[in-house]
Amino acid sequence: MKRRMLLLSLLLSACLCIFFSWFSVSFFLPQRFNAAQAQWEASNIQSYEAVIAVAIPLSNFSHYRIVVNDGAIVEAGQRSSLLGLQGVDMSDYSADTFTPIAPTEASAYTFEELMSLAQTTVGNTPKLEIRPCGDTYWDAEYDSQYGYVSSLRFHCGGGFLGCTIGDCDGGYTVLSFTPLSP
Repeated sequence: MKRRMLLLSLLLSACLCIFFSWFSVSFFLPQRFNAAQAQWEASNIQSYEAVIAVAIPLSNFSHYRIVVNDGAIVEAGQRSSLLGLQGVDMSDYSADTFTPIAPTEASAYTFEELMSLAQTTVGNTPKLEIRPCGDTYWDAEYDSQYGYVSSLRFHCGGGFLGCTIGDCDGGYTVLSFTPLSP
């Protein structure tokens, strides 16, 4: 009897390893998004300072610093994420460590825009999503205090060891957030 249980457990373990090597599973993405969105809207923060890391393969690896006042960007700056390789302190988020840019160049990185992107990418997925390798999929994490999207990442399917190590990934990560008085 013990031998049969051991064989069954080994078989089950092998099947699960194969399944998770070729499929990716996400639970409750839309419910988590809806709860975070309600929390963000309830916080009613219209003015804030934030630093967002953007990593889009073959396109954009930058940090953006934005100051939003009453829902509009009033100050924006950009710096390359690769400056860390040159010894630049990437944890210094002061305005003088960023090159000023036009607010319109950073408009895609406001929390309203990131929440909108999360709505279209993870907010409309099934409660239980089983994704085969080869499909691009999105994941999101939210700030526990305010509800904004703290990390919104996409993963290209396939790659080394099935879904375990994808061919590419990227996304948006909030590095710093400070609510401001209007």
